[in-house]
Amino acid sequence: MFRFTGYQPQGKWYILYGPAWTDLGGLGSGEMIIDLANKQNHSNDRIIQFLPHELNHQIYNIYQPQTEFKVLKRIIDEGFATYVSHVFHQQKYTLAQELGYTQTEFEFCVKNEEKLLQVLAKYHLNKEESVARQFADRNTKIGEGFPGAIGYFIGYRIVEEYVKRYGKNSWKDLYTASPLDILNKSRILK
Repeated sequence: MFRFTGYQPQGKWYILYGPAWTDLGGLGSGEMIIDLANKQNHSNDRIIQFLPHELNHQIYNIYQPQTEFKVLKRIIDEGFATYVSHVFHQQKYTLAQELGYTQTEFEFCVKNEEKLLQVLAKYHLNKEESVARQFADRNTKIGEGFPGAIGYFIGYRIVEEYVKRYGKNSWKDLYTASPLDILNKSRILK
């Protein structure tokens, strides 16, 4: 990841067997967990698939300036990790797979992007961590028919639009630019 991003991930990793409440992900403060008891971790390939995503979180949260806008930061963090993983894997996996969505969930998001952007417009300046977590929670449905974890898709689209405007390697700007600046420069909220 250091050669790929120019930044060194920092944090601790824990590998355990049980209680199976997550497959792999963050515990906070740069700590990550891989729970081998989770049915999603059925092969090393699946763990390897999501490793760049999680390592990107360990980079982003070190270099990212603090912001009071917790929802926007969480959305961009998840979307950015997805974007970096997709680029890192050279599109070996579909975007739906990188997002952790079924193909049906992904197609719903594409078809209903305007509705998702209305949700972004409503919540992006929210300062509550509990609301921010809802955008990354796979079990929370923020809107009618929406899949869980819609922050991943919305964040990915913000990053994608930013890169379209500022160039192929401009994604590296996201490590140090403020989330609000990235959102505004993406012009996704017209």
